[in-house]
Amino acid sequence: MPRHTFACGLLTLALTAAAGPALAAETAAAADASKATATTLREIGSAMYFWSVDAGGEKAIEPVADAKAAETSEPAPPTVQWRKCPATSFDEVQKLLVPRYLKEMPRTDAWGHPLEICMDREGVKAHAAHYVLGVRSAGADGRFDGDEYTVGAFDRADANHDVVWLDGYFIAWPMKQPAK
Repeated sequence: MPRHTFACGLLTLALTAAAGPALAAETAAAADASKATATTLREIGSAMYFWSVDAGGEKAIEPVADAKAAETSEPAPPTVQWRKCPATSFDEVQKLLVPRYLKEMPRTDAWGHPLEICMDREGVKAHAAHYVLGVRSAGADGRFDGDEYTVGAFDRADANHDVVWLDGYFIAWPMKQPAK
């Protein structure tokens, strides 16, 4: 083996070993932020759901039909279109939820980006089948991936992935991936 090839190999090995702990810490921080954001969305989503039960009487909204289908053994996960749920201002939803359903309502995700909220108040009262309550985060990069989501979990180390809750279920959520 030529001497320069051996030296390059050692240098690559040394750089990889040095970057390993930093990369692991960065991945752990991304996973922690994804998990914290999912917790925030779950809390806001649950409060919205309980509000909908109170606003709509005895019958709560039906969960997203597409999310229910994802719980079965269908070959391809369904997709959900966020734009079908009407955008709502943070202030309007906060007035409905605080203090009865939430002590306080966070405006941002774990990365400091604003959460996006949707609510169809008339749909809740009419017991619409789906797309009446939602909250989502654009992830670490602050840019939404679009408005169509395939229902399912993503690697929680992927901090740029959107986290989405709609009509009682997570549509896109972070999950620790099994070791390979």
